[in-house]
Amino acid sequence: MYSKKYSSLFLVVGVMSFYSHLFGQENSAGNKEMFIAFDMAIGEVNTAIYSGAEYIEKHRMINENHKFFQSREFVPSTVDYAGQTFFNIPLKYNVFEDLVIVNPQDRKIQNGFRLFDNQLQGFDYNGRSFVNISSAGAKTSGIHEMLFEDKNFQVLKKYRLKEKMIRKDSYVHYEFRAQKPTYFFLYKGEYRELNRRNLLQAFPDQRTIVLDNFRNFRKQSGERRDRSAVVLFQTLSQIKN
Repeated sequence: MYSKKYSSLFLVVGVMSFYSHLFGQENSAGNKEMFIAFDMAIGEVNTAIYSGAEYIEKHRMINENHKFFQSREFVPSTVDYAGQTFFNIPLKYNVFEDLVIVNPQDRKIQNGFRLFDNQLQGFDYNGRSFVNISSAGAKTSGIHEMLFEDKNFQVLKKYRLKEKMIRKDSYVHYEFRAQKPTYFFLYKGEYRELNRRNLLQAFPDQRTIVLDNFRNFRKQSGERRDRSAVVLFQTLSQIKN
């Protein structure tokens, strides 16, 4: 028992040393395998990614009109949380309540954990990048999809859903419908809604380019509108460069 006790102690110390060395390095794609190996070594449940609160589902949903981004199922994703990067984390994004939910692979938990907003930086989901804006005084907050980013600008999209309660006999369920999203851009450290007034205030010397591209932006919907917003800021970025 004596030797077993101290063997366990040395193992913990060794893992802690590995942890300190590992997270002292830059979070890059080249270190992905090491991060995954670390999580496997100590068990996913013991990592900071599972330090959130248990998620409690408030709505009964019975069809595809649910409140999650793309899928109700957990999808392996990359998450920036509590100053660390975690890979292959089962994740889903609750758009209606603006919550990110994760579920450890090595423990059977029905609904998973809700990540704390003040520790979530962002996540990559099915090839799409999301950021969590929590800056004091910002014109927007919460989770946004990152449509475009370079050294000059960011272009972001905020998804919204509308809730509908449906009663049938003695049963109640909920459906959620997409609402018109809101677009924002980050310029000189300030988030601004993507509209005509804000664009002209930010870029008074590029009035013609702004107005031509904004007219096209307003005519579009869905992914075409996303693309037109990106084209506008790609054009402005080329001019600034």
